Amino acid sequence: MLRSYLVQSVNMNSVGIQPADVVIEPHVTSIEISDFAKTRELVASGEEAAMKSIPRINSLLAQLDDQLFPS
Repeated sequence: MLRSYLVQSVNMNSVGIQPADVVIEPHVTSIEISDFAKTRELVASGEEAAMKSIPRINSLLAQLDDQLFPS
């Protein structure tokens, strides 16, 4: 099952990420997919990656409408 998940994930990423303007990629390579005990660590990693992406997201929103989304 894990192998099929990895294959599906690679296929989805190769198609789904390409057109994205922003991709938030937390550093989670040190955590196994079935390691549910590290939930807080995963959440913290995702939050950190999201916070780092905010300036880029704000910049892209400002390009859409600089009055609605001032930079």
